[in-house]
Amino acid sequence: MSVYKSLSGIFYLLSSIRLAWIRCRDVVESVDPSIAYKIRRNRRILGYVRTHPQQAVMLFLDEFSVYRQPLRGKAWAKKGTQPHNHRSRKANTRLRLVGAINAATGQLHYEIASKITVKKLCQFLSQLRQFYPVRRIYLVLDNWYNVHRHPTTVAKLEALGMIALWQPLYLPQSNPIEKLWWHLTEKILRIHRLSDTWEILKHRVRAWLDRFTAPSHRLLEMVGLLSTPAIRTQP
Repeated sequence: MSVYKSLSGIFYLLSSIRLAWIRCRDVVESVDPSIAYKIRRNRRILGYVRTHPQQAVMLFLDEFSVYRQPLRGKAWAKKGTQPHNHRSRKANTRLRLVGAINAATGQLHYEIASKITVKKLCQFLSQLRQFYPVRRIYLVLDNWYNVHRHPTTVAKLEALGMIALWQPLYLPQSNPIEKLWWHLTEKILRIHRLSDTWEILKHRVRAWLDRFTAPSHRLLEMVGLLSTPAIRTQP
């Protein structure tokens, strides 16, 4: 055991028991008592729509914000130097995305707006209903009270014959579209150099998303819908 008295020895000891100095992750523990039921329900419906594509569709819906200023992250650089994250002197302009992924085909539907309001969301839901003339549309979405749970939105869902599958509280990883936003962040928004060319940044975001607006096996892989289990409960 004397080998572990040195710093290098301690390092090898920690490595051997798989301990490392790792940045923490912000989490909010879910207190939803129906987590297990909701996850089982969503997995069961996912299996059903995969085998009955002419009768039902399952869509995972969520919103996301894109900001002018680039997010910090790691980049390749020469040793002894530090990569720069070029920020604009302009205000940190924001645009909003609302998207929905077809759980069986991987097809993405999305809209871009300065703000996702109840009216905007209801318009988006109407577009989804027109695109899918099947009898049942199961829509997985979170509990955003001001928009998703708004009485107007709930009434619109009922009028369109869409069945809302509310996510467990504080469990965003149970919605696979969150992984799409993660990939968008890593591929386009982290350490980008377009903070002074807002329109070009928006065009790049659209171009990246447009790759998935047709049925996409690649998108199903990216968001974990081809993994087992397809709907996760852990980050």
